[in-house]
Amino acid sequence: MDIQSIKQLIKIVEKSDIDEIEFEEEGRKIRISKRTLASNAGSAQNHMFNPVYAAPPQPVPAPTPPAATEAQAPAASANTVEVRSPMVGTFYRSPSPEADPYVEVGSSIKPGSPLCI
Repeated sequence: MDIQSIKQLIKIVEKSDIDEIEFEEEGRKIRISKRTLASNAGSAQNHMFNPVYAAPPQPVPAPTPPAATEAQAPAASANTVEVRSPMVGTFYRSPSPEADPYVEVGSSIKPGSPLCI
């Protein structure tokens, strides 16, 4: 829509009983409205036109999927032993939230020592 077309719309609204008109073309919107305000004399009317231009919607890029990362297992040293749980469950490092953990990371343990519950 060019400026001449907008001016024509303003004139049409000004000369008619229409208080407001909204027009959309090619993703662009224009709204022209007139408000009548009583002047101090009481007989004259002022017209106010408020064209509103809306920016065309921008395309939103699709989110890229996160890159697959391999879980890196810590390197096992000669003096470590893998401990497997006999069942699936919740891991608790201590008997209660206020208590000290059964063992700390890097502690030496003996067979049969509790590690967790």
